[in-house]
Amino acid sequence: RERLLGLIEQYVDVVIANADEAWALHGLPPKESCYELQKLCTTAVVLFGAGGCWVGQNHTIIHGAPFPSNPIDTTGAGDLFSSGFLHGYLNNRPLHECARVGNMLGSAVVSVLGTEIPP
Repeated sequence: RERLLGLIEQYVDVVIANADEAWALHGLPPKESCYELQKLCTTAVVLFGAGGCWVGQNHTIIHGAPFPSNPIDTTGAGDLFSSGFLHGYLNNRPLHECARVGNMLGSAVVSVLGTEIPP
């Protein structure tokens, strides 16, 4: 745990963790874990399933609202969230937009079996 936190602080700009991973690092609920993680790197995101996500940057935490979905298979949800969030982030979009796109993709992939979102 301490080694991982040290690596995040030294080498990571953006960390994206699910609620269980964040709990393992800090022993705190998602919002509080996000606040602690953003102290170590530029941007921290903590996902908490149907509740959406918390995004922290510059001592500010915002909530990324979830998209309604009918979950069938959660495989790929974190990966799809990350791809949408990072797409926006790398294109200098506001954090709430990054979270919105990430949550949209995550909710789309849990609505199908497998990891491919149909057209």
